[in-house]
Amino acid sequence: MPSKFDLPSKFTLLSIPMRGTSMRALIAAAAIASIAARGVSAQVFVASDFEERTSANKLSEISQWAFLSDADSHGNSVITSGDTTSSPAMIDSSSFASPGYGGSASCFKLAYMYGNIRPHGDGTDTSTYDPEVGMETQIYNESLSLGADFTGATRITFWAKADKATKLRFAVSTPEVADYAFWGMPFAVTTAWKQYTLDFSAKTFAQPDWKSVAVPFDIKAVTGFIIVISQADNPGTGGTYYMDDLAITGWKPKAPEQPSAIRSLRGDAGSRGLSLSEGGRSARIHLASADRNRAGTVEVFGIAGKRLGSAGFAKGEGEVAVPLQAPARNAGLLFYRVRFSPIR
Repeated sequence: MPSKFDLPSKFTLLSIPMRGTSMRALIAAAAIASIAARGVSAQVFVASDFEERTSANKLSEISQWAFLSDADSHGNSVITSGDTTSSPAMIDSSSFASPGYGGSASCFKLAYMYGNIRPHGDGTDTSTYDPEVGMETQIYNESLSLGADFTGATRITFWAKADKATKLRFAVSTPEVADYAFWGMPFAVTTAWKQYTLDFSAKTFAQPDWKSVAVPFDIKAVTGFIIVISQADNPGTGGTYYMDDLAITGWKPKAPEQPSAIRSLRGDAGSRGLSLSEGGRSARIHLASADRNRAGTVEVFGIAGKRLGSAGFAKGEGEVAVPLQAPARNAGLLFYRVRFSPIR
């Protein structure tokens, strides 16, 4: 069934901090220095090396990795390496493993168990599909609007392995694509670290064959990356997937727009308002009535894009209380974001 996501010159290394620096990092720095010495441009932007063991990545000021499962499409697959108590999508300290690729401090870990119920849509949509899990990140531009211009990017690379041979699909989401039929390609991961490449010019980079309509790939409006691991491609009860060093060649995010003064509190299109507790230690987000049949996560950010807090919410909830790491008035609270769990 279709898925819903379906170097030889001499060089000199100057001022490289040795404490906490892996041999892999030194070799990479040496390679870049050598290439630069030969006058060759090497524009490789490492968006996620997972050394800080957090969900944040460098694709934009506020981009975060989150888990995906079929639980909100009436399935019962489970991510076992995250905070499933407060939110099925929440990444926590159990979502990382050591060492990472090349002996680095850590890498990302997605441990999962497939459910025994076939997920399906709501209402008249009674079609079913195989259990699946995955991970995603959204990408924002310099003005903190969803979607970034990836013009100049030639490829995406990442290092990956699994506890057993595993097939996955890496997709690049854009707003024009419907039915989750995003442009991407399949990969077959082994138990050994290997680098995988999604080439923007490759013929294998395409929409899945179950797409409802063909949509041209829009490199000027990349809204996120999605990795899906379906039981249709991986018979069994579950497994563990590891990823490290996701990088983009030919692109890097633009510097964020920094307002000169604190802006008014605002939210995204999926919400209807925010209020602060006395003292500004927590925020309460009011969800639109039309969106209360969906679960998800609310994230609150400060003026420089710093993540101040997050909280998950279940179907039927009209308000979400988010404890803040610092008083809002001190952090220059700028905005909040509602991330709804996907529904087929």
